[in-house]
Amino acid sequence: STSSELPKLEQSGLIRSDKWEFLFNNDVEKVPSGLDYYFINSSFTVASLRSRVPGAFAIGYISAGSSEKWRDDYDQLKKYNYKKYDGWDKEYWLNLSKWKEFIPVMYKRLENAKALGYNAVYYDNAAIWKHSGTLQDAVEYFTALAEYGHKIGLYQGLNGGYDLSNKVAHLYDFQIVENCNKYSECHFYKRMVELDKPVFNIVYEKKWCKPEPGHLVQLYTIELDKKLSDCNNK
Repeated sequence: STSSELPKLEQSGLIRSDKWEFLFNNDVEKVPSGLDYYFINSSFTVASLRSRVPGAFAIGYISAGSSEKWRDDYDQLKKYNYKKYDGWDKEYWLNLSKWKEFIPVMYKRLENAKALGYNAVYYDNAAIWKHSGTLQDAVEYFTALAEYGHKIGLYQGLNGGYDLSNKVAHLYDFQIVENCNKYSECHFYKRMVELDKPVFNIVYEKKWCKPEPGHLVQLYTIELDKKLSDCNNK
């Protein structure tokens, strides 16, 4: 369950599917108002977002499964690099078996997110255990992250994760999935649906823009810089 200091997120049945948006690579002046949730990155600050949309619920990005050369803390993570991340330049999968050694770097990221005013973070590359370590390592790692994030007052979300999601769903506040219909993976996230937690479902091809039970489905460009359609009412 979430920290007693954090009120529970709205139940997924109460969140309109068009009331959230990814704002990666956007200018703050183009940010739409009237949404419930804003997924943002460092292209603009939380403060600038709230100057345009007071009270915005800001959700930040953390890659918990990889190191990225462009991050300020890369030098602290690079000794835990396991292998190159195919398709992404200057990024490496971390060695999950060493998670107890590098998790302090992730804790610092959470502390920074809290200090910057984020309401929540979500962890990308949660399927790290498919590349190094074990599923049990992943359960322990993502449990530790969620517990620390809640302790300091941040809502916690997972991006993907396959079998991991159902094992830690009780600890997380929301789920992000990408193309789960296309790859017949939506069943991996059934526990989040059963717990009535928001499942933000992103698709990148128009033919997959259709409702999925318990999911909030939207169509995006592959760069996540433009929402093309709300898919729940197709």
